[in-house]
Amino acid sequence: MRAVRAVAEVVHDRAGGTASLVTIAADVPRLARDDHPGAEVVSVEVAELLGRGWALLSAASVQAVGRLPCPAGWSVRGLDVRGRIVIGTGVEVLYDGDLGPDLPAYWSAGLAAQGGYLIVCVAGDGVDLTRTDLVDHLAWARGRGQVVAARVPMFPASD
Repeated sequence: MRAVRAVAEVVHDRAGGTASLVTIAADVPRLARDDHPGAEVVSVEVAELLGRGWALLSAASVQAVGRLPCPAGWSVRGLDVRGRIVIGTGVEVLYDGDLGPDLPAYWSAGLAAQGGYLIVCVAGDGVDLTRTDLVDHLAWARGRGQVVAARVPMFPASD
């Protein structure tokens, strides 16, 4: 079984806007490619979510995340008293776990500014959420087309 990690981040703009994001990545990504000349290896998760209405996120800015799609059927439940969050649909779970011991400063402000939506990002091949240079690493991954994202409605935990 593959381990899945999540990290919470907050982005700001010069006008005072704030957005809260969660990025999810598997420790061992599922990759696929075909045998055509020039074909690239792609992340199965990224390709699948693109086909289900998610969008590539090339830069994490308040303006960019505000334009993301809100695919039908997805929701976020949480945070519960243990810091747990569940992201998925009525029949599948994309992530069920915590967001670490400390949420970033302005996390609540970012959620409030998004009107009840959380920006959920899924990273593909080569993304390591344990790196010490995580901000730069995620910017690199976004620039390579390795991150898809969506605005997902967030509901209180049901515990």
